[in-house]
Amino acid sequence: MQKVTQEEYDAFKLRVINAVMKSYQQAECSHYEMMPSVYLKAFNYNHKIAPIPPELFENQVCKEVAAKTICDMIEVSESPIMCFVTEGHMATVPQDGTDGRDLPRPSQLPEDQRHEVVFLHFEAKELGDYSLVFIKEVVIGETKDDFQIKLIPYKRCNELNEPSDTGANTAAGIFTNFYSKI
Repeated sequence: MQKVTQEEYDAFKLRVINAVMKSYQQAECSHYEMMPSVYLKAFNYNHKIAPIPPELFENQVCKEVAAKTICDMIEVSESPIMCFVTEGHMATVPQDGTDGRDLPRPSQLPEDQRHEVVFLHFEAKELGDYSLVFIKEVVIGETKDDFQIKLIPYKRCNELNEPSDTGANTAAGIFTNFYSKI
C-alpha cells in the first residue's frame, strides 16, 4: 500500500465531505436516503465510491458480511485511506442521569428521542481514524417539491477523535478499525 501524507489525508476528507454534501443538495425529494458507501483512494490514486447494498444492514450477520466486504475492498484496492459513509439514528440521552448504555438501539426509540444522522468514518492505514456526524434536518419549503436538507455538525463528535487514557481512539464497533482487520 502506498503511503499518504497528512495533507493528502485531509484533502481526501474534504473531497468526501464535499461529495456527500453535493448528493444531498441534488436530492429531489425530502425523504432522500443515501446508500451506505465506501470512499477509497485506490492504488492508482483514483478515488472510488463503492455503494454497499442496504440489505446488508438488516441484521447482525449481514452487517458482519458488509464489514468483511469493506475490508476486502480496502485490501484489493490497496487503499491507504478510506471513508465509510452511512445514515442512521443517534439517541438523545436525557440529562436526568440516564445511563446511555441502557437505552435500546436508537432506531427503536421514538422520534422525539433520536435524530437522523449522516455518519462519516475516515481511516488511514498509518494516520489513524476520524469520525464526523451530521444531524440531518429536513426543512420543507412552500411546495412539496421545494425542500432543503440541512446537515448540522454534531459538536460532541470531537470526543470520538480524542485519544482515551489508553492512547486509543474511542470509536468502536463493527464499522470501525478496518485496517486492523486486514
